[in-house]
Amino acid sequence: MGRIRPLVIPAAEIAVTAYRGSHSDIDLAYAHLGSFVTQHELTVGWQLREHYHRDHSHTTDHTQWRTEIAWPLIDAQPDPLARIEGTDERRTP
Repeated sequence: MGRIRPLVIPAAEIAVTAYRGSHSDIDLAYAHLGSFVTQHELTVGWQLREHYHRDHSHTTDHTQWRTEIAWPLIDAQPDPLARIEGTDERRTP
């Protein structure tokens, strides 16, 4: 492990989904989010984000792991009712 350094994450409109489970299948969550972005004709910016709310540092039980995947959007027109199909997640500003 390296040293901890502060990092400022710039504010952004984001498309976000939550993934639960082992990271061996996390690519499916990325594909699902990519489909949502494409369906809504959104443009993804750089600095994709993963937030580990619960992972191997909390428990070895991968069924309890929770990762939030966030993609910054460029020139997004906020639609607070846009819901990622098949989940309870919403695209949020």
